[in-house]
Amino acid sequence: MRQSQKNLFYFYRGPRPRGDRFDYSLERQLEDNTTKALIFVLERTERTAFLVPFLRRFLGIRIGAKAKLVQFALQRVDISRPKVQSRIALGLSPIPKFDHARKSSHRSGRPDAWIWMDGVFSALLETKVRGKASLDQVRRHIAGASGWRGHGIDLRSHSWSDVYEFFESTLQRNRQLDGVSKLLVGEFLRYLRMTNLSSTTTFDLEDFGVVLLPTRERQGRSFLKRKLLGFSQALSSTRAMRRMVREYAGKTSDPGKFVHPGVFRKDATNFWITIGRKERRHHCHFTVRISERGISIEAFSPHKRFTRRLVAKILERRHDFVNSLRPMKGSEPYLIRLREAHYKDPHSPYKGQRIGRFLDFLQVHPSIATANNIRQLIVEPMKERLRRRDLRPELFVIREFPLSQLVGNRDVVRLVASAALKMLKYVRFALDLK
Repeated sequence: MRQSQKNLFYFYRGPRPRGDRFDYSLERQLEDNTTKALIFVLERTERTAFLVPFLRRFLGIRIGAKAKLVQFALQRVDISRPKVQSRIALGLSPIPKFDHARKSSHRSGRPDAWIWMDGVFSALLETKVRGKASLDQVRRHIAGASGWRGHGIDLRSHSWSDVYEFFESTLQRNRQLDGVSKLLVGEFLRYLRMTNLSSTTTFDLEDFGVVLLPTRERQGRSFLKRKLLGFSQALSSTRAMRRMVREYAGKTSDPGKFVHPGVFRKDATNFWITIGRKERRHHCHFTVRISERGISIEAFSPHKRFTRRLVAKILERRHDFVNSLRPMKGSEPYLIRLREAHYKDPHSPYKGQRIGRFLDFLQVHPSIATANNIRQLIVEPMKERLRRRDLRPELFVIREFPLSQLVGNRDVVRLVASAALKMLKYVRFALDLK
């Protein structure tokens, strides 16, 4: 598997600073490196294919056949070009808006980059890898540029996901590019995915492969952790999730309070997000799980006491149980999964003891279940295992998304949230909610 440090634009951070300086140092270095990567790609690829449409979309500049005359500079204070027709200040950040609140005591600033053509246009760039670009900082850049004071400056803001989408779609449209352009743009797109700038919810293949590597080889894990947390936040803000919170978790003005991301440790084999109140683990609840196989959303309870009650309810109210499964259509890959979770130390008196291994002994589509077969299919196998002290039987309803549906897909959050809605009727049955 190709590792992150082998990407053309990957950067090495050097020794880790101590204390609070680490986050700032990493962020500043990431900003500088990402700006350099963007400028390098614009300057070194086929300009008619990438630079010309980039200037038109992000700066509103049309230069026709004069692309060779465009110049670039990084972190310079002596590039102002006051005698031009158009002057643009462009902010690039995860959130495509300027931050009006952030202020600084500094009176001058150094733009992250310049793009210009003598006599035609001049543009300064301010980039951020977190939040929004500061309007105060952009204005300081403007104040420090000769001839830029006053009116007539076009302020523009775009997101890095806009940049990613532009290069991805342009690359797909242009089939006759030279090898250098294909290489640079492909590596730049992968770099944006790797650093969580393409989108907080667009996954690269290696996002899922990180957990397969030895702990010492997990390069870029901090970027992946930020992406997973961003995925959690995006999931909590969807319309589907807000509806779920109202019907399942309780009324609240902030669905994010019911979306709980797990701790992504260095040696983790998966990352999980639970949905529900704090006491959710004692009852049936939703868990979104991200592993090397893809993403799954699961409805289950890890507690033997709850599972015992649920199995009895399934037998007693078999028609209600079957009806709760109907929204999960036969054409969609939902599963009923019965699992043996074997205790690591079966003789331990500790109730929360660790699980040593799993065995999934049944997987069927929910459409297979009928009022006539659930005793043999689910109830009897679960009852038999509920009597054993060396394991914990678990009943899942689950929807899995394979890697082929996820990698590069900008709609992953919507897919997961929509799948959860179709499982909501079953969860309400399990919790006996009316």
